Amino acid sequence: MNSLFIAASGLKADASAIANLTNDLANVDSTGFLALLPQNIGDPAGVVERVGGPMGNAPISTVIPIGVGATSVISQSPSSLKTTGIATDLAQTGAGYFVVQTANGVAYTRDGRFHVTPQGYLANASGALLLTAAGQLVKVNNANFSVTPQGVLTQTGSAPQQIGLANLAGTMTSQGQGILTGARAPYQGTVQQGAVNSSNVALDTTLSSLITWQSAYQATAQVVTEEQTRLSTASALGSLQSNVP
Repeated sequence: MNSLFIAASGLKADASAIANLTNDLANVDSTGFLALLPQNIGDPAGVVERVGGPMGNAPISTVIPIGVGATSVISQSPSSLKTTGIATDLAQTGAGYFVVQTANGVAYTRDGRFHVTPQGYLANASGALLLTAAGQLVKVNNANFSVTPQGVLTQTGSAPQQIGLANLAGTMTSQGQGILTGARAPYQGTVQQGAVNSSNVALDTTLSSLITWQSAYQATAQVVTEEQTRLSTASALGSLQSNVP
């Protein structure tokens, strides 16, 4: 019975990892998207032995994850850049983020598709408002402004504004639509105006990882099927023996 629980736990972990990797592939062209890297949690790998495989009755060992399942870690690797020529578009050349104000408070994003709101603020595609390093909303008169590689926004007739920039340390939490929360760290990188960040999904690595997890899922599913059959057979034999006078 324990081996069935072990295999079922591994099957759930495999399915979760496959879902995350499939989502990464679907968002490979999404602006500012960060890949989700699947990881097993709470346990090492274990071995379940079964008999009656293709080669006869010799024991066959299958290595599967043991424990509660899998989780995903948001990749902080740098994203590639795509030039747009639009003055309000901003990109990160390293692994940094723009500091923004959302309905839920201060957050971070790599989605630099900003536009000027009717109130003169800079909002990205999700509606998050760009903040200065001092925590104030960036305010502009129009889209005719310049941003230095250090993130200083200048516009004729207005005082320079240092855009809020940050790196993140440790575990990050996704709020959806490219918005993240996490522990802020000193900024390392530069800003490029007239460009946006593509996703940081590594296509080759992700495809290779997906194949590996799919193979693990198929092997673990076979273990589950065989263990269910073994338990059903044992139950049936138990019923027959109980009916013997």
